[in-house]
Amino acid sequence: MNHPVTQIVLLLFAAWIVLGAIQRLLGSLFLMLLIVLALLLVTSLYMLRHQRQRLAVAYRKPIGKLLIDIVCRITANQPPVEEDYKLQLTTDFLLREPRDFEWAANRIRSEVFGHDSAIKDLCHDLDERVALRSISTRSKANRPLATYMMVGPPGIGKCHLAYSIARHLYREGNATAFDLLNHSGNSSQHETLFGNSSVEGSLTKSVRRHPFQVIVLENFNHAESSVREEVHSILRTGTCVDPRNRNVISFEQVVFFLSIAASLPGLDNELRDSLSELAWKDRVNETLTSDFDIDPSIVALINVVTIAQTPSGLDQARVIALLMAEECRRYELELDYVDPEILADEVGLFRNSHGYALSKSYISEKLQRSILEAKNNHVSHLILTKETWQNSNKEMAYTS
Repeated sequence: MNHPVTQIVLLLFAAWIVLGAIQRLLGSLFLMLLIVLALLLVTSLYMLRHQRQRLAVAYRKPIGKLLIDIVCRITANQPPVEEDYKLQLTTDFLLREPRDFEWAANRIRSEVFGHDSAIKDLCHDLDERVALRSISTRSKANRPLATYMMVGPPGIGKCHLAYSIARHLYREGNATAFDLLNHSGNSSQHETLFGNSSVEGSLTKSVRRHPFQVIVLENFNHAESSVREEVHSILRTGTCVDPRNRNVISFEQVVFFLSIAASLPGLDNELRDSLSELAWKDRVNETLTSDFDIDPSIVALINVVTIAQTPSGLDQARVIALLMAEECRRYELELDYVDPEILADEVGLFRNSHGYALSKSYISEKLQRSILEAKNNHVSHLILTKETWQNSNKEMAYTS
């Protein structure tokens, strides 16, 4: 029974019996359809392992993408990616030319307030990396497209900035965040992110399904040593092996954001302006290794480090007004006016809380009753006054 020939003969005999039973029960037409589907599955699986570039051509077509995505889901394989980087740019990236990145930087500044310097640095670096990738030749797996470190107080928009960049950079706009501080469950951080012999990791699964995306590792200074080692390997090689089936997962189209929620009062724009670019980079790298115990080998693979400060009161007010308007638009309402005193009060709450994350949930809850009343009264515009904001149970001022 253990001889390979014997096993093949038994497998063919079993297949002959099963196919005969299917033909008797469902007819020849269904049997032929089943055989065609099986051949497509086997052919796709073979090409995923040995002829990925040829399969990538078929993946450009809508029907081919649909069928290959199904096969990849069934077999836990990563979809094929074009080896021609110039073609990748036209099919999977929205930003390709310097003017595209300038346009994106302006758009991102209108969405993410208080981080103009970081937006400028990140978009400029991405512009250069996409340009270099477009003229490079593929001889082996590449490192991830870019790796960035963001350091700043909690809740000031670091993750929001990463998500905004993803929406503008990639055609599908995918971004996934993993919080390493608030890890829960019985498994370790490493098993949760990268899996084990029986369970697929959440991070590897996300990249396997969506090779073009931004990955945010929040609170990276709280990562376990095994997670740091795995991340270092990915940043160095651009690949990761799925422990379940030994399939290689490519990270070469991923942009990593490693974030640290901490204030660094000694590292500010004033100090940066007084130092040379090299001296500033050395000072930042030294802080990362000494204050947060980030391994120098990881620091060496980071392309840009941004030191984010708490936004000014004006920027905080702009963000809070934007959150209010977004919450109203979720219900097809337009926010026409917000009393400045409301924004001043909310800025005070922002400073005494954990930032925008808490403000967003608070604003959503505070507006809930008013939005419901507006919809019941069939109006499409809201005006927020001090009195109505203090007591959301009172009637809101409306304009038709």
